[in-house]
Amino acid sequence: MTRLFVRFYAAIVIVLLAAWYIHGAVSDSLTGEEFSRVVEAAHQGGVLSVVAELSELAPNERPAAMQSIRSEFAVPVWLQPTAEVPQYAKDRHASGTAVVFYASPEGDGYVTAPLADGLQWVGFGPLPRYTHYEAALSGGVLRATSAIKAAPQGERTRVLQRLTSQFGYPVRRVSRDSLPQRDQWRLQNGERVVFFATDGQSYIAAPLDDLAAARFGPFPSYDGVNQRILTMTLFVVLLLAAVAIALLLRPVAKQLGVIENAAQSIADGDLSARVDETQTGSAQQLASTFNHMAGRLETVLGTQRELLQAVSHELRTPLSRIRFAIDLIRDTDNDQDRNKRLEALDAASDDLNELLEELLDYVRLEGADQQRERDSISFRQSCNALFARHAPMFPEIEFAIGDLSGDVAEDDIIIHANRSGWHRALDNVVGNAGRFARSRVTVSATAGNGHVTVDVSDDGPGIPENDRERIFEPFTRLDNQTGQSGVGLGLAIVRRIVSHHGGAITVSASESGGCRMQTSWPATDNDQAR
Repeated sequence: MTRLFVRFYAAIVIVLLAAWYIHGAVSDSLTGEEFSRVVEAAHQGGVLSVVAELSELAPNERPAAMQSIRSEFAVPVWLQPTAEVPQYAKDRHASGTAVVFYASPEGDGYVTAPLADGLQWVGFGPLPRYTHYEAALSGGVLRATSAIKAAPQGERTRVLQRLTSQFGYPVRRVSRDSLPQRDQWRLQNGERVVFFATDGQSYIAAPLDDLAAARFGPFPSYDGVNQRILTMTLFVVLLLAAVAIALLLRPVAKQLGVIENAAQSIADGDLSARVDETQTGSAQQLASTFNHMAGRLETVLGTQRELLQAVSHELRTPLSRIRFAIDLIRDTDNDQDRNKRLEALDAASDDLNELLEELLDYVRLEGADQQRERDSISFRQSCNALFARHAPMFPEIEFAIGDLSGDVAEDDIIIHANRSGWHRALDNVVGNAGRFARSRVTVSATAGNGHVTVDVSDDGPGIPENDRERIFEPFTRLDNQTGQSGVGLGLAIVRRIVSHHGGAITVSASESGGCRMQTSWPATDNDQAR
């Protein structure tokens, strides 16, 4: 399940990163386009004035003119063949852009435009950062100012109109007194170009005479990215991200829906309902765990139902005997018969008490944690104590310890188990063998690979092969010619105890033809039951 959610979250992160990248790429593209527009518009007048001058000259005359032009500009100016111009600039010009801005791989900015004959392009740059407007635009401003000064007084209005058209923003003749005080002072002190801002708009001014100045602007401002376009882009990107996440969630929801349907079926009483693991994809581990849980639940409820039926049946026998004995006591006239009936009543009570104790032990072991309080137990001492207990109960039976083999130290084997569980299990198996044996019960053990295998063999009639698994079911008793009684829970309890220790119990035929019960137990502290 953890892997499923890790993969899901990783996919969501990838989708969001892709959305962020697309949005960033679109935003950068729009920002770059807006920045290019501003730079191209600001340089348009100066660049086109140089283009117009050089276009009127023959190619062999242009190098000499370039010397004069370079002295007017604060940035490098050069001529280059059309073949050396970046393809991006050519494409932009072909689309209708008169002056093209482009950036080099190193990040420097340039503006360029072709001459009229198309053989050469004039380039400017690298351009200064646009916190230095005066340096960036001074060349074009000074050329325009020279053109205004050179024009006759009556032609200046026409020249200003031409320059306005060429520069793309107003070029005006203004009084120096209209400029900010600081910039008036700068012009008076000999500065050729001043940049200033007023009322939120930017201008450049250059002196024409002692009283007048040429004012260029307001310049095109950087308006930032078109928020409407950016908002639409963000909406589309988020919509695509939402669709991608929905597509990622759909198979997960479908897989969880399959599990939900199985859970609903179980809640409605169909305990056999299971999840088809082939339909759960990445949630297969969850489906497998759910099926295991459902199987365990079905088994437990089935066992409880069978147990309840068996208990009601088993309780009926001693209760019937008790009731019958009570009825007989009422009809008995002498003390001797009454005592016999009381003894029968006492025996029925003992049987009922034994049944209840066995039943409580069986239920208690259902969820018991047998891994606690593990002890190191001597196999030989345990057998000797059990033999001493069972020998008086079966005086005609010989109890003996058989061969000890494997990792044996000092003719004994050490078992690491819960002491009470170990003794209860071995006592039940040995007692069961004593009931059915004709003359001998042998207990042997083999140690190795961290486990101890304990064999309890008898020379009785044995257990038919088709009944060897059934005897571990609660309240199951085979036909018994020995006259021995029992409630049928002993071997079911043994199986649970052994299972809690990580072992198993099996039944086979002994060498003498009787029954052989084999159990496995941990022989080291590190071998914990699973």
